[in-house]
Amino acid sequence: MEITEGAAIRWAESVWKRRVTAVRRLTGGWTSTVLRLTAASGERAVLRLMTKEPWRRHAPGLLTREATVQNQLSASQIPAPQSIALDLSGAEAGAPAHLMSWLPGRLRLDSAAEQIIEELAKLLVAIHGFDPGAAKPREYQSWADPGKRVIPQWARRPALWERGFEELAQPAPAYLGTFLHRDFHLGNVLWEHGQVSGVVDWVETSWGPACLDVAHASSATCRTSLGRPRC
Repeated sequence: MEITEGAAIRWAESVWKRRVTAVRRLTGGWTSTVLRLTAASGERAVLRLMTKEPWRRHAPGLLTREATVQNQLSASQIPAPQSIALDLSGAEAGAPAHLMSWLPGRLRLDSAAEQIIEELAKLLVAIHGFDPGAAKPREYQSWADPGKRVIPQWARRPALWERGFEELAQPAPAYLGTFLHRDFHLGNVLWEHGQVSGVVDWVETSWGPACLDVAHASSATCRTSLGRPRC
């Protein structure tokens, strides 16, 4: 979907109460167009525009969840952005939009060294330990629906894939629920001076077993760290 960045920026200026003097399109995201906005004062913000399907179709729920979680985390030690404003319909911004605070730091996708893994583990402990009180996020949803259970042509051990699909078809085991990021991996963690400076992309936050975050982080880290799996 094509967007008119001018409309999105005008909306951001109106809700942020600042004049935007520089815009940089951030890369790497799959679901959205993400812009870094710089104001005349030097302050920065991030504008997420839900421009890609099927996420655009579900934007009201996704963006509302992200804003809610960011507000909840504002009182915690977890370095998450803070929500500034929402345009859930996209009527003003040209696409469903979420304006949020900017966090310093860069991605580290070139390494899965022990120090990095240790920092990620500590961060997950903090996320899983967060208590949202009565305002729990939605129950987790499986991303392995039956339509995705297809053995790839390159598979060398198809029997293992079949066994895995059989396990997925079984009822989910009982679990102790906890607060989940639900899309936790190196691509959503910012670093500065060797320390984690931010965790972004909270649209899939859920309530469920902690192992879901651990498994997703492990598999995604394998794919992004120099192409050398460590798990």
